[in-house]
Amino acid sequence: MGIEKRFGPQKRTRFPKRSKDPKTEPVCWVSLDERSFRNELEAIDLKSDEIETAMRVLRFVEVAMSETPLHVLTSENSENYYSRRGEEFNLIPSTSAQGVCCKIVVGIASGSGVSGRGFTSVMRQLRQHLIQCSGNTELVIILTDTWDPSRFRESQSDLEAHSQKGLKIVAGLISGNQIRAMPLPF
Repeated sequence: MGIEKRFGPQKRTRFPKRSKDPKTEPVCWVSLDERSFRNELEAIDLKSDEIETAMRVLRFVEVAMSETPLHVLTSENSENYYSRRGEEFNLIPSTSAQGVCCKIVVGIASGSGVSGRGFTSVMRQLRQHLIQCSGNTELVIILTDTWDPSRFRESQSDLEAHSQKGLKIVAGLISGNQIRAMPLPF
């Protein structure tokens, strides 16, 4: 099914830059488990319009991940991303020092290490983003292909402090070709 049929008329979209490395892994379609994300978004008490906005961003990420290898997907040059319906969001990892703060930030981690796209590195960059964008960011979506509760707990106190100020956090596991929401392990 084409993107026009799935989402209706489209606005111009800035997709992540593709790697020019011919050795990059083949890209395959990933599927978002929408029901699991809706359940998690409802569980953190988002309003229905906020849930719909988050779901549009997640659907955009689903398409972007299907068209770009996970290890290449990043935000560059202070650019924010726009979902198909125009919701602006920040994407981490990012190579820019500071961009415009958006209401939604999506962190996508691949592996558990400290490499630029590893979970530890993405969480460090996410915590820095939350400090710089304090008061602007309302929802954090963390997507990872490595589910390690001890690595999540390294960021627990920081995330809980932001949550006490109203920040909402939802996490998802990328497993094979599916992205499924998971409750935070703390």
